[in-house]
Amino acid sequence: MKKYLFFGILISLAAGLEGCVPAALVGGTTAVATSAAEERGVGGVFSDTAIKTRLNFLYSSRDPDLFADVDIVVRQGRVLLTGTVETLQKQIDAVRYAWEVEGVKEVIDELKVGQGTSLGDSAKDAWITTQLKTQLLFDGEVESINYNIQTVDGTLYVMGVAQDQKELDHVLNAARHIDGVKKVVSYVKLKEVILHFQEDGSFRSPLNESSYQPAAAPQSAQPAAQPAGLGRPNQSSAFD
Repeated sequence: MKKYLFFGILISLAAGLEGCVPAALVGGTTAVATSAAEERGVGGVFSDTAIKTRLNFLYSSRDPDLFADVDIVVRQGRVLLTGTVETLQKQIDAVRYAWEVEGVKEVIDELKVGQGTSLGDSAKDAWITTQLKTQLLFDGEVESINYNIQTVDGTLYVMGVAQDQKELDHVLNAARHIDGVKKVVSYVKLKEVILHFQEDGSFRSPLNESSYQPAAAPQSAQPAAQPAGLGRPNQSSAFD
């Protein structure tokens, strides 16, 4: 089935957009619009979509089995590969091809070697993924748009950007309590905290809006007198 969808993906980059919202709830146009609310922004969404499209093309042209068997999630240039391939060589090739795509910053190899999952197991995995996506979507404590969810053989992979550790713990706890989940693997990064410095030297954190006022420097501090008999200190440094 995946092979027949490939050309549709090439026609429209928007069709490849991935968020945490189930496909049944939003259309492609809405996904493009909501990308502006993501931590990675519209540009990041389309960059990640382009990476995924190029990698799908590489798999399809070089080894159709990889295209059929490997699931790809791309977040901020980080590529997560999941699924089951027939041989160790195919696993190696899948990772190698991913590194060939421009813009890739990291390749996370979670591929397994062996027989593919049955139709029944695939349905269970899809149901697990849908449950967590839907749960996070309606959870007021989570910015669900910043997460990607993938389930393979009962292992639930979470990838994205958390606002803080509290939110991440909340998401992972929800994942662990879904029926059928054997293991939860997190590749979530915490949102970077940017400190906005004021003219008076204080700074404001966008996460908690708290401010910090550094202690004032002494008004008339004078450099300590150099002890007699000491020459000029060594100016060299291992970090120069």
